[in-house]
Formats: sequence, structure tokens, C-alpha cells
Amino acid sequence: MKRDAAAYRGLVTRESALARYLQGARLCGAYRIERTYLGGAVFIRTEKDGDRICETAPVCAPAETRTIDGSAFFEAKRAANGRSVLIERSVYRLGEETLFWDRYQTPAAFSLILRDPAAGETPGCVDVTQTALYSDEAIFGGSIRCAQAIIEGSDGVGKSSTIAALAADGIVCADRNVDVISANMLFEVPMETRAAAYRAFLRGYGGRVVFMVNHDEAELMRRIGQRETLSAFDRQAAAYDRLYTETYRYMAEREMTENKLFLADCTGLSFAEQTETVRRLIVPEP
Repeated sequence: MKRDAAAYRGLVTRESALARYLQGARLCGAYRIERTYLGGAVFIRTEKDGDRICETAPVCAPAETRTIDGSAFFEAKRAANGRSVLIERSVYRLGEETLFWDRYQTPAAFSLILRDPAAGETPGCVDVTQTALYSDEAIFGGSIRCAQAIIEGSDGVGKSSTIAALAADGIVCADRNVDVISANMLFEVPMETRAAAYRAFLRGYGGRVVFMVNHDEAELMRRIGQRETLSAFDRQAAAYDRLYTETYRYMAEREMTENKLFLADCTGLSFAEQTETVRRLIVPEP
């Protein structure tokens, strides 16, 4: 499958949801792709099943590839100051469809799913098919800013839409941390236990965590009410919203945030204001 405008590109924002989706898929293979750009051409090195294949093509006509030797690839990479786009690709078979999971290693670490655009929704992904920032040439040029940030909050607070808006600007964030943060943001977990678990997580995490909250209960429930089906978490969205706020305040008062946990109060804000509030917390001004 060629990386062209017809291919669906999904930016992976919640790997746990995607992993559940792929449980029914068959892993067919994995290989490494490295691309560098120089003088209007792309140079490609593919490592697959012990073979190393090097090719080049004009950027304006990527399908017109020709084989080159390895030295030509590395000469181009050196001329490009050692820069390249390095991808670890896994290939899955899901029913009749072949799906690619590309884990980018350099120049920024994030993941894209490539699949047939007619295949339907991909859980845990934001559609960036028409976003030029996610072409490999743009990525090579530094278009993606990985904020290494996790956005958390109750249902209906606007996490997914905010993450999608940031993704359109090349800022990659994760939608929830299921294993620690979401797993402990439950009423039955004592505050002391929750705070201790979060502090331990923050100490080992290299980025920032943002709790999005909205104290307008009527607005939260209006958004929730637009969903086709409601979960138990949906019905208690306002209560969970308060729990996120109380947890942040508890940790802030006891200096447990490790300067990595932040609260984005989006009450009464427009969507643009909400997105900008979160942006300033995860990509602080120099």
C-alpha cells in the first residue's frame, strides 16, 4: 500500500483502544523503513527478513523508484546532516483488509495507522489523512511536535476534540493513561492511594499530564446526552469531573505534582479558548 492521499492515516492517541481493536487481527510481518530527503529526491532503505533494499525516487513522483546501493543512501543521509525518518512497521490482516501500524522513531516518536479509507472507524486514532504535516517529507522537516503529554478528564469534557485540534497543528498528545491514571480515578480508590500512585507515575514519566475539567454540570450532561449510548461513567461525568479537580488540588497542596501535573479549567470557555488553554500547559512558552 502506497502512502498517498487516498490512504487513511490515523494518528494513534490511545494505544489501549487500538490494541483491543487489533486483537482479532493477524500479525503478518514487521520491517523497518528509513527515509531521507535531499535535492528533491527521497532515499529509502528498507530492512525486511534480513534483506536491505535501497531505493530513490523524485519527491514529486514517489512511485517512480529505482534501486540504488547502500552507499548511495548513506551518502544522501550524510548530506542531509544525518537526518532521516525512521519507521518500525507492523503489518496486520484484519478480515479482508491489510492494515499498517507505523511507529515513528525519528525525528519524533509517535504512531500512525494506514488503512483503506473505506474500512471505517479506527478506535484510538485521529484522522490526519488530509493533514499535510503528517507526510513523511513534512515529518522529516520537523512538522511534528510531540508534546509527550497525556490528556485526562471526565467524559464530555472535550478531551478527544481538543487532542484532534492539537494534532492538526502537529502537536501529538495521548488520550488518557489507562493503566495508572484512569485505573485509579475511581470513587472506591482512596485519595491517598490514588495520589501516591500518580506521584510514582509522574516521577518516572518524562512529559506532562493535564486534567481537563469543566464545572458546568449542565453543559457536561448536554454533551453526554448527545451520545447514542450512555455508560455508567457517562452518567456520572459531573461527579468524575469533581474527582479530577479534588485529586489535583490534593496533590498540589502536598507538593506531589512533580511539576508535571496540571489542571486545565475549561468552564465557560469556547472550544478555541479550551484548546489554547491546554496548548499553553503542554507546550509552554520558552
